[in-house]
Amino acid sequence: MRRTLLLGTALLATLPLPAAGVAGDWAVNGPSRVRLISQYRVAPGNASGAWLGLHFRLQPEWHVYWKNSGDAGYPPALTLAGSPGGVHGELLWPAPHRFELRGGLVAFGYADEVVYPVETQLAAGTADRERITAEVDYVVCQVDCIPFHSRLTLDQPLAAPGREAADPATAPLLAAARDRLPVALGARPGGVTAETGFTASPTPALTVQIRSVTAAPTTPAGADLFLEPQDLFETGKPEVTRLADGLRFRVPLTRKQVGKPLPATFPFAWTATGLQLPGEGNGRPVALAGPATVSLAAPPPLVEVAPGRSFARTLGLALAAMLSTLVALYGWGLLGERPRRSPARKALQESAGFLAAAGTLGFLYALSRGVRTEALAGVELSLLGMAFLAWLRATAAGRGKLAGALVVALGLCAGAAVWLAVQGRIG
Repeated sequence: MRRTLLLGTALLATLPLPAAGVAGDWAVNGPSRVRLISQYRVAPGNASGAWLGLHFRLQPEWHVYWKNSGDAGYPPALTLAGSPGGVHGELLWPAPHRFELRGGLVAFGYADEVVYPVETQLAAGTADRERITAEVDYVVCQVDCIPFHSRLTLDQPLAAPGREAADPATAPLLAAARDRLPVALGARPGGVTAETGFTASPTPALTVQIRSVTAAPTTPAGADLFLEPQDLFETGKPEVTRLADGLRFRVPLTRKQVGKPLPATFPFAWTATGLQLPGEGNGRPVALAGPATVSLAAPPPLVEVAPGRSFARTLGLALAAMLSTLVALYGWGLLGERPRRSPARKALQESAGFLAAAGTLGFLYALSRGVRTEALAGVELSLLGMAFLAWLRATAAGRGKLAGALVVALGLCAGAAVWLAVQGRIG
């Protein structure tokens, strides 16, 4: 019996014994703490699908971010390392929540506790464990935002494929996080489809209509839609409409760069959360994600101008800006003859010049609402050129040919200001 027990003990000693829970130490930073976790007590070496997790716990009312952070903050950035060429992985993003903040700001992310899944491939070799390190930069926000940097480590025991063992403490956390990952549109049966579109009026908006889904009854905030980062538009809160065969999301848009022409098409990626798919009556909310491209052939107008009045309005404002600039230059004594003026008359004319200059600024502001940015810049440079040429002419009094050439150049600048405004009009 004694020999049997000794032999059994020796055999057990050759097996890869599970560790006492595979998770790195917490890095505590103010209102947050973060660590690396693994789904395995003993992971299969040289195999994909070895899930890690970036695990956050946050104090009440603090949050971390989704890939599109919203109006503030930025998403976590993770860099993994291990033995040379040993660990590769990509941070994945569970379905986010919307946070309405003070001042009308909106953030997209996670509160209380979240695990970002990371699907990795561990190193090949004969080592019985892999030391995984991670550099993570992230920001947490409440009213104020605080950035942090942490270096995390995790010792992962390894075994030959088929001899792995799940970690009962961390595997459920990662399984729940993976369940929150958005499902690619069309990846599940059930006939779920989506149609996207763009409308330019009465206000610019994207529409995403998803068929054969309903809002999950267990989602308190209801179904929601999030757009991944893009450069063209600021997005408002989606309006959700329940249809007989699905849900329609309408997302108000505001252009980020007003004077820049829109491209012909707009590619974007969306994630819809809080959905219930057909045939899944358990009430568990599901997120769907998909890429889309819409035509911007009818771009949102930058200024509301009645039909047929755009040309006349722009021409009138440009002429008014040019004429008020000439009046200002005359009042300052840079145009016309320069007879002796009494102090009172000189002060009156200079005051009129300043009033005319203020009028020029007002006309330019009105033009800014109806011409492209680059055209407005050309108008302003032309008016500045008029002022410079008038000053040169005033200093060149008595030099007939030079003064005459400067007058001609000043007239060309005045004409250029009007021409640029008309050519750059919108509408």
